[in-house]
Amino acid sequence: MLDYTDPTESDEMRRKRRMQDFADTFNTMETAIWKNKPFYSAAVHQELKELRDLFYSEAIQYQHGDPHGDPDYWREYRKNIENISKKIDAVCEAIRQRLSGGDLG
Repeated sequence: MLDYTDPTESDEMRRKRRMQDFADTFNTMETAIWKNKPFYSAAVHQELKELRDLFYSEAIQYQHGDPHGDPDYWREYRKNIENISKKIDAVCEAIRQRLSGGDLG
């Protein structure tokens, strides 16, 4: 993934800005998940909660990780992205199952 960084912005300020952007979006997603819970099947809701947890975990690792000093940082990043992608697929599948009548829960 390519990333643009402003050379005048410190790493600390960049992380703070990005975490605030994440928090705003994450909180909107969290509200939507819980506000619409009555309209989701239990399986869809569970998959969404697990996806939310993966997003949160990745954000914490980003906030406290050291991409320059920790040799495992990028390996964990890659693993997290793969897990998030798989969970998005699982959410989509749970929704498809619900729409097709395969999930009555």
